[in-house]
Amino acid sequence: VCPISLQEVKDTEPRDEHGCPYTAGFIWCKALEQCVQPWVTVCPINLQEVKDTEPRDEHGCPYTAGFIWCKALQECVQPWVTACPISLDAEPVEDEDPKPLGMRRD
Repeated sequence: VCPISLQEVKDTEPRDEHGCPYTAGFIWCKALEQCVQPWVTVCPINLQEVKDTEPRDEHGCPYTAGFIWCKALQECVQPWVTACPISLDAEPVEDEDPKPLGMRRD
């Protein structure tokens, strides 16, 4: 989908209560306080704004709102908003049979 600017949208297009022309793909972004096309501009969601009724994972992250548990940060994040560093201090897994998979006798 080709992004267009808000100024390019005709005045006759239907709009929501915030003035966002939804037929052109614009939605209201509360965090940015502006109309955005979500495939062009990321609209972050504050974790406290997510309804308590949303399903959550074992860490309490509302996955239907795009939140995942970030072990390194010890918090729920939206990965397209907050990068979650990968921990490199994990214990290596010992392989009992060091032969390549095709050479094993399992």
